Amino acid sequence: MVAADPSPTPLEALLQTVNVPDLAGAGDAVGAHVAAGAAEGLALGRRRRGASPPRAEHLLDVAGAADRLADDVPPEEKERRRKAVDELQERIVSGINSRLLGHKVEILVEGRHKGKWRGRTRTNKLVFFAVGGRDLTGQLVQVPITQTGPWSMQGSVAEV
Repeated sequence: MVAADPSPTPLEALLQTVNVPDLAGAGDAVGAHVAAGAAEGLALGRRRRGASPPRAEHLLDVAGAADRLADDVPPEEKERRRKAVDELQERIVSGINSRLLGHKVEILVEGRHKGKWRGRTRTNKLVFFAVGGRDLTGQLVQVPITQTGPWSMQGSVAEV
């Protein structure tokens, strides 16, 4: 049996030169995806499985890494690759969030939005929930998750 090559791919090597702490999983791959090639970028994204990475067009200039790459990819191909990464990320995050269905999660309440309370988990997942009573802004609340999606989740709390 042949052992897997432990050396980083060209894309992983490039990402190691970017000095930005705590980039989120697949988001690391997104930044260089357009320049480095679709197959390698998507493969890295599948391996790393980030929860909420920034969009491709926002990561390309991280720490000047893009300045070292030639821009020889046509705009149509960049858009096709961006959509592929977005679709992959949506599937990954949907799967991650679906594991929280039926569980209580701790939410830091940010405020009200369209008649519901809005807050975030300790892992920065957006949760909307309905509850009557006092102002919850800035409070930590245990919220049972009743619905999940890729970009936010819904919950309900009887009383706080």
